[in-house]
Amino acid sequence: MTTGILWQNAETTIALIDIPLSIAAAQSTKEKPWTDSLLSVAALEVPFPTQICKDIKGARNLPSNAADDFPHQEYRVLLEKALEETDSCHKGAWCQPRPFVSAKCERSHGKRKAHDVFASNQSSDLPANILSNITQSCLTPPDVHFEVGDGVDDGDYEPGSHLCYHSKSPTNMVLSHHDLDTAKSNNYKFRIPAGAAFVLANCSNPEAFHDVVNPRRLNFDFILMDPPWPNRSVKRTHKTPGTSYATISTLKDISHLLLNLNLSCLLSRTGYMGIWVTNKAAIRTLLVGPGGLFEHWEVELAEEWIWLKTTTRGEPVTPLEGTWNGKRPYEVLLVARKRTSNTTETGEIKRRVVIAVPDLHSRKPCLKKMIETLIGTDGDVLEIFARHLVAGWWSWGNECVKFNWEGYWQSVNEREKREAR
Repeated sequence: MTTGILWQNAETTIALIDIPLSIAAAQSTKEKPWTDSLLSVAALEVPFPTQICKDIKGARNLPSNAADDFPHQEYRVLLEKALEETDSCHKGAWCQPRPFVSAKCERSHGKRKAHDVFASNQSSDLPANILSNITQSCLTPPDVHFEVGDGVDDGDYEPGSHLCYHSKSPTNMVLSHHDLDTAKSNNYKFRIPAGAAFVLANCSNPEAFHDVVNPRRLNFDFILMDPPWPNRSVKRTHKTPGTSYATISTLKDISHLLLNLNLSCLLSRTGYMGIWVTNKAAIRTLLVGPGGLFEHWEVELAEEWIWLKTTTRGEPVTPLEGTWNGKRPYEVLLVARKRTSNTTETGEIKRRVVIAVPDLHSRKPCLKKMIETLIGTDGDVLEIFARHLVAGWWSWGNECVKFNWEGYWQSVNEREKREAR
């Protein structure tokens, strides 16, 4: 069964992953394979052009202090070695073809916009407020219908609060969206993979999620999340389909949000927690520093998974030895494990490298197979702030089914027709 991993070394410390393929593969089970392709943007063929900061004040704001440089210097050496090993051992492509993007995106090497991609592949966009109208009070909340099949578990819908569902077999969810401006109703179909459970609810209202999982006495072996960290350089809005999610303005606010998730009671006694972080030193300190969130959650840092963003030719999208527009060409997943009375901190942190050609902004590689190396194939996994479902996982967030809308996928027949043109 396809996993999205194009190449991996024997030690499983380096993996070359195709992002759209990894997400598509995560919709599959052995019994219920998934054959559709996830719409994406054109793969970057050349690195971003080097920019020189002419603003002295702006240059001072670039990450150049010792706190920022310390992990980067170690990462740079590790990433250079990983690139060299991958280049010498892997003779295939660095990502799968993406023939289903729009011609406009294929010609552009500049900033790619999701709207350019999806506009040419679907007759209508997903309304920006269709999911928020479920989790927030509104005059016309969507009607929800599930095309029920065999092996259905249960679900609950409380407009203005949450929508949860768990299906043992693949099914479709249809949302009827009522547009007050046009007085029309349109149906939007979302594909739910086998064994997927989701709680479509705002993470700032954790009671809705805990009310669902607590009666089931669920303890997760891995909790994965990509929090909406404060980011001055990116203003995410709901104007561009496929790219939007809200960020939080201050570290104090995001700390308060994460503490209120009450994760300690959700993690199993031997469980792991994976958190995507930016390269800002203050965010890392918030998690792993003295009195930080890891200490509060009673977990300790065990591994670091570093996602290096490359072009289709295996070049870093920006130079490893510096910053581009104040950014590094990688992101880090901090992997922590539950601390027990028998464990002590050794200071030995295992590092793995994930190499992947970037896709839509904020879309991460799906690391299902790598997570399974830690917890096995039968482990219970929860993804928070999720934006797509994964077969066999629980997902929680106010956009957790977004990329399961059928408009973001291309069937085999559609792909074959496009390739035949």
